[in-house]
Amino acid sequence: MNWPHHILAVVQSDLQMIFALRRFLESIGFPSLSVARNEQEAVLYLRGVGVYENRMKYPAPSILVLDSDSRDGCDLEVLAWVRTHPGYADVPVIFLCRDNNLNLRATSALDNHCFLVDRANFKELADALQVVSQREVIEA
Repeated sequence: MNWPHHILAVVQSDLQMIFALRRFLESIGFPSLSVARNEQEAVLYLRGVGVYENRMKYPAPSILVLDSDSRDGCDLEVLAWVRTHPGYADVPVIFLCRDNNLNLRATSALDNHCFLVDRANFKELADALQVVSQREVIEA
């Protein structure tokens, strides 16, 4: 698949998952991946401040992948931040979750720009990325 030039920002603290995700995305030809390991780092990246000010090196993401497995709830904090900022309000968000299941608190925060995929099934992630890419072509 020839993916559009998206930047995928992953909010994830599990280093093993980050490595697996990078390897998978490279294998399907996805152009780039930026990683934020907590809510504060993600918001700094999204705002383009501090070390993330250089948008050539740290492009604004057009897709976010959030790990619903985070114990501190940073996935929902980042989603709340994204949905309240005009530049990111419609950015697709893909939640990696166990058994395609989120708790009630999380599902109440989802909208039509959110996708749930099984954390252990990267094929579902590829399918979600395909849907996001097709939506952009249709909306353009």
